[in-house]
Amino acid sequence: MARKKAIVILPRLIDAGGDVSQKWWIEYSYRNPRTGVMKRFRNYTAFSSVPSAKKRYSIAAQIISELNDKIKSGWSPFSEEESLYVYEDEITYSAVAENYGKSRKSNRNIRVYLSEFLSRKKSEVNKKSYQTYQSKIRSFCAYLEQNQLDGIDISAINSNLITKYLTYKVDTKQLSRPSISKYQQILYSFFEYLIGQKLIKENPVCNIPDMGLVKDCAPYPISERDRKVLSEEIKKLDRQLWLACCLMYYSAIRPGSEIRLMKVGDISFEGRKIIVRSDIAKSNRTDAVDMPTQLYEELVYQHVDIADPDLYIFGPYGRPGTVPVGVNTLRNRFNRIRDGLGLSKTYKLYSWKHTGAEALADNGASTWEIQAHLRHHSVETTERYTRKRLGNRNARIKNDFPDI
Repeated sequence: MARKKAIVILPRLIDAGGDVSQKWWIEYSYRNPRTGVMKRFRNYTAFSSVPSAKKRYSIAAQIISELNDKIKSGWSPFSEEESLYVYEDEITYSAVAENYGKSRKSNRNIRVYLSEFLSRKKSEVNKKSYQTYQSKIRSFCAYLEQNQLDGIDISAINSNLITKYLTYKVDTKQLSRPSISKYQQILYSFFEYLIGQKLIKENPVCNIPDMGLVKDCAPYPISERDRKVLSEEIKKLDRQLWLACCLMYYSAIRPGSEIRLMKVGDISFEGRKIIVRSDIAKSNRTDAVDMPTQLYEELVYQHVDIADPDLYIFGPYGRPGTVPVGVNTLRNRFNRIRDGLGLSKTYKLYSWKHTGAEALADNGASTWEIQAHLRHHSVETTERYTRKRLGNRNARIKNDFPDI
């Protein structure tokens, strides 16, 4: 991987070892956004008529402090020499943004357009989806910068370059086909945005060959025998985790933000409904989900029905709280119990959702009923899901196949 280039070397005092008979100066360096070359800037005049070393150090401290503040707020010495474009950098990592600010001055290069695209997406999708967009856009931008392609005209990015980038991701990260498809989808959306802005005429994310490793990382439904063993162990060791499993199995609530950020007030105990809010839902829309009796009884057993409506259901210490459990907490707790029982690692926390869908299908539910249960956008999505996750459900083939 190419070494990242510094953008700026912060100001420092050159004091000739404290000798006031010699020249003193303040110097700093900044990379020219047009040429990519680091340029050094020096200030001699601040000390030319100051005979005292103590006074010079005081002046230097003030100048350096002012320059640091300007640089960290996004100022560039080149902004006074040429017209530069000011933008909010959505690609900068949060730690860098906190230290240096997200405001940037640059020519209208690929980084600017990517940041503008992310700014728009920020208002269109939920937080988790935005983070997905941001991480993949960062990766693409880093690839261009590492290969010194970030300065090329946006219209010069073609399908060949996109293919090289995706091939690089497969080779370095061993990504699967679904993962590469997600990169491709997000880049396609970005270039469609540029077409809408009349900056390019054709989308370069086209005619891309199939790539990525063929591997199945999907969670498997849990077999009936293993389900009984798991259920008993989880109920015995971690009742809060068992509630999460029930939410997935009985109501197909997803184990990420939908469960972790669910609040007591999202549950209607009288109407036997669970409201999945748009700000935590994968679909970005609010849905009312039916609550089977078994799930209702578990919620009441854990006294969720009498908890403060503003509390997160999955708080610390195994009960509702003012803050939710960590992003990976429930998954890690499930994995420990699964591994302790020596069960297959193909069983994931998410497997409970697929297991519930499988049980529903076995009980004779139609495709449309399963679609509503899983909150799929279309029947086609449900049909793809059942083919991949549940397989053939034909009772005649299973039970009435003619003998050889």
